[in-house]
Amino acid sequence: MDKEVYADIQRMSEELWDARKTSLIMDEVSPGQHIEVPDPWFGGEDGYHLVFDMLNKACEVIVKRYKNQKSSSKESPQNLTSNLS
Repeated sequence: MDKEVYADIQRMSEELWDARKTSLIMDEVSPGQHIEVPDPWFGGEDGYHLVFDMLNKACEVIVKRYKNQKSSSKESPQNLTSNLS
């Protein structure tokens, strides 16, 4: 997601907007740097590889965090998902 899409989501959410529930995915890898994922359409095949690598790194961080949370809290899967909302 890029900053333009982020702003669109914020605008469409109106009074329901909660910044704690929305962030750029690359903030998982580089917190606070607000790095955008580029549109791979304009980068040729290399652009697709770059975007895949970026998203893969972010997803690995997310999975690792929730695995650690699960093992340290000993919560059931239902309790883990309820913490996401």
